[in-house]
Amino acid sequence: VAALALERWVFAGRWPLRFLSTVSLMLPELVLALSLLSWFALFGFELSLMTVIVAHVTLTLPFAVLVIAARLQTLDPSLEEAARDLGARESQILAKITLPLLLPGIGAAFVLSFLLSFDDFLVTFYTNGAGGDTLPVKLYSLMKTGLSPKVQALSDRKSTRLNSSHTDIS
Repeated sequence: VAALALERWVFAGRWPLRFLSTVSLMLPELVLALSLLSWFALFGFELSLMTVIVAHVTLTLPFAVLVIAARLQTLDPSLEEAARDLGARESQILAKITLPLLLPGIGAAFVLSFLLSFDDFLVTFYTNGAGGDTLPVKLYSLMKTGLSPKVQALSDRKSTRLNSSHTDIS
């Protein structure tokens, strides 16, 4: 919806909103994580899985908007104009023309957002509450206390072979 609004409609604050969404792409993850932690503390939110979800949506939303907006720019506007000429309502145009043409961009945005979110450790580490460990935080805590077979099982075969060749026999 944000990509549609930024690409198709003219409204007050359009360019500042576009600027703010692209500036957040350039922020280092540590700055984003600490600023989100500060905002959560300022507004009195208890850190939990919900704050992790909000933080990851904040992290990945600009990427998704950018990918979907790029797909919107490649769409042929004459298809929507033809539907309007034939008497289609805006909701019908959105549901039957625009959305199906946007599905490749939405799929690409989903995959990119998932991979960025899955790979991110710092935002999860700083916005996670007690008892709600995600996989990256759990791996980090296991690495601090010592490597176990569980950590090796989660790694790939190459690093497993390297780790098993350096283990002590006791």
